Amino acid sequence: MGFHPTWIDFRMHIISLLFTHCYGEPKGFIKPPGGLRQGDPISLCRFILCMKVFNLILFKEANPRKSRIGVKISPQGTKIPCLLFADNSLLFCKANTNSCSKLKSILDSFCSMSCQLVNLH
Repeated sequence: MGFHPTWIDFRMHIISLLFTHCYGEPKGFIKPPGGLRQGDPISLCRFILCMKVFNLILFKEANPRKSRIGVKISPQGTKIPCLLFADNSLLFCKANTNSCSKLKSILDSFCSMSCQLVNLH
């Protein structure tokens, strides 16, 4: 996304210094073995950045005139490929095999880049 290397190094430094503690009787801090875990304060930031990239990919795919990704609210309006709220995503495409295959391809690509998984249920 074009972030400056200093900003990236700062964020990686924060991730490497994460500590947590147990509720109840104080026992000190626990350093996780590495990486982000669900509930870590920085994990929300990571999720938002991932979804921003996903949103940009979908908007790029919805831009071509004959694209079957996205829906228009008005004839002159911009196509809206998705609505994102909290940890839910609503994706729009034409209800045909080609459009669904294209959307599945976008999702597969995004999942491989971000290490996120789609709940197909």
